Amino acid sequence: MSGVLVVVELAQGKPVAVSLELLGLARSVAAQAGGGVSALVFSGDPAIAAALIARGADKVYAVAEPAAADYNSDTWLAYAGRAVSATGASLVLAAHTTKGADLAPRLAFRLKSAAATGCVAITAEGGTLHFTRPCYGGNARETLSFKTL
Repeated sequence: MSGVLVVVELAQGKPVAVSLELLGLARSVAAQAGGGVSALVFSGDPAIAAALIARGADKVYAVAEPAAADYNSDTWLAYAGRAVSATGASLVLAAHTTKGADLAPRLAFRLKSAAATGCVAITAEGGTLHFTRPCYGGNARETLSFKTL
């Protein structure tokens, strides 16, 4: 694996808790499978970049354009695609929020890859990533793996 990219969401000018949790997950997956952790954030605030590095990002790609601060699927998709190209990331993590649930499948389609939403765990075994998510109303869990990364 060549790395993990985390799409960071902000609320009131600060990273939301789930984005910070994703950085921790990314660090764990990168430690298991190899590669670095990058973060994509739609803010040019250096304090946010520093906070993301303190939480596990090796690099932060900051989009300082004010027009990109509010979610727009086309804008965020373009920047996320560029960030994947710049980082060489083979895994992109986005929160299971309205923004992330909209962005993830669009990005996967653009990259000719796959998306798994609502995952509660990711593990690396023998060079393969396994994604676990609840199913049947949370009464069971399913584990997925993809041929594309």
